Amino acid sequence: MTAKDRILDAAEVTFAETGFAGSSMKVIAERAGVVKSLIYHYFSSKQDLWTKVVERHMRDHKFLEGIQDTIGVLMSKGIDGAREAQGYRHYFGFLQRNQNLLRMMAWLNAEHSDRSSGPEPAEPLKKSILGSIQLLQDKGVFRRDIDPRIFIILLMAASEFWFVSGGRIAAWFGDEMDSSELEEKYISSVGRLLLDGMRGES
Repeated sequence: MTAKDRILDAAEVTFAETGFAGSSMKVIAERAGVVKSLIYHYFSSKQDLWTKVVERHMRDHKFLEGIQDTIGVLMSKGIDGAREAQGYRHYFGFLQRNQNLLRMMAWLNAEHSDRSSGPEPAEPLKKSILGSIQLLQDKGVFRRDIDPRIFIILLMAASEFWFVSGGRIAAWFGDEMDSSELEEKYISSVGRLLLDGMRGES
């Protein structure tokens, strides 16, 4: 394993344990078994290191490819085709497979109420997703009276909520429903509601 990979691994674990604000480059260097100056050879700042950890997860788990596949199905087969292909599960599955990343995001939620500091979403990714949704609106697949940003917020919020609070919510129902059954119903219901709610004229 290269020194750069060791730094990324150490940063991921540290960020997951103590968040962005609570993590120091000194601790990351010690955990990676390198001198702190070597981190700055590969990464320009702590924010850059955080971003590279996130990007590695997205690359390794083909996050962008999954989004592109879902957009492609929506373009060619519409809302019903996307529901049948269950493309709405992509973000759920991504979070499910990346628990450290989920913890990092939970820390951000707790740390940055005013969004004045800390890492921000990659601008190219944000523009790509927004552009795809606007194209679906132009084609009439998605309704035009909903701001694309709101659709993204709803999907992300519903997905992240389940992994942060789903266990507590499931416990509230006691023995009425198995937790895995409740999770399946939650995911499929969110997918139906969001896709049907965005249904356009075509």
